[in-house]
Amino acid sequence: MATANDYNRIMHKAWQGVPVEQVFNVWESHAASYCKAMWKKATGRKLTAKIRFGTGNRYTWIRRGVLTVNPSAGWKEINHDFTHCIERRTTGDAHSDKHLERERYGAEMIRKKFLTEEPQPEKPKPTTQELQRKRAASVETRIVTWERKAKRAQTALSKLRKQKRYYEKTLSA
Repeated sequence: MATANDYNRIMHKAWQGVPVEQVFNVWESHAASYCKAMWKKATGRKLTAKIRFGTGNRYTWIRRGVLTVNPSAGWKEINHDFTHCIERRTTGDAHSDKHLERERYGAEMIRKKFLTEEPQPEKPKPTTQELQRKRAASVETRIVTWERKAKRAQTALSKLRKQKRYYEKTLSA
């Protein structure tokens, strides 16, 4: 099993040459893609957990079917925490023989695919009119749904009334 010195030496080499600005320039979409790719590589299955993004003092970890990813922690922390999470889920132990190998592979994947120099583009804020159009369309679909439910309820009630008449007729005879 790898020692702390081995870990420090190997991970220092894996992140060598990456500027600090790039380590902390984490786009949410890139972080989610990284987690999905690492999970697929480690387990051979698709990541089924919902992904949410946290800030502050939060680890990248899966709890109750929700993967919380903390982009403000930077790539090194995301990689480190998520490989611990994978180890815990696959082997039951956070420090197995494969942990260092997985973390090194994750660092290589991040360097090749996800490091960017440009900042994340700002999403354009939707206008009030666009939001109102979207909400109006939602109201229309809900009206259609409830009208369909009302029709089904009327049909069910008419069948039950028919059964009631049948039993009243047979019981009175």
